[in-house]
Amino acid sequence: MREPPQNGAPGNVGTRSYARLVATGLDQAAEWVQLGSNIVVGAGVVATFFWTAHRQNRDAERADAAAERAEAAAALSIDQTMRIADALEKLAERPVLRVGESRAIERRVAWSLTWSRGDAYLLTNVGDGTAFGVKIEHDPSLIVRAEDVHEEIAPGEAVEFFALRSMATIDSTITVTWTTSRDAEDREQWRYPLPARPKR
Repeated sequence: MREPPQNGAPGNVGTRSYARLVATGLDQAAEWVQLGSNIVVGAGVVATFFWTAHRQNRDAERADAAAERAEAAAALSIDQTMRIADALEKLAERPVLRVGESRAIERRVAWSLTWSRGDAYLLTNVGDGTAFGVKIEHDPSLIVRAEDVHEEIAPGEAVEFFALRSMATIDSTITVTWTTSRDAEDREQWRYPLPARPKR
């Protein structure tokens, strides 16, 4: 009978080589596993970054929209308060009619401010009175291009002007002043926030 090889005999060479191959394969498999883990972690970091940036951008847009709504509400509140006070003051100034007397129909100017196209807006006289010496005024932080004075805007007529908000704009309220006759000295006033442009 043939005796098995002793330590150091050629038969042990194959066993050691096989063991080294197995160990090398395990090391390479571990490296691939580690690489795969790094890729997954990296992908997670990138995805988290883009998700956070998207959320911050969405939050910023919501904050801007909320600020515009608050500004518009404040401007409308101021304008409505002024109009009510003006109406009460004029009502108090009217003389009391005696029996048989009649009062001439008072025609009034009323305004509408709407977006037209691009950076253009329309100021329309929606009342039944004619406005004279109409001026479009604004805060210096709002970019506006308009005629200095519109001599006359009849009922139903509209004038176009251009306005643009910028990062430096702190007040986008449009103020319209006018008189009710050519020779009048007292000027009427109407304030309204610049309408938001449609989403591009």
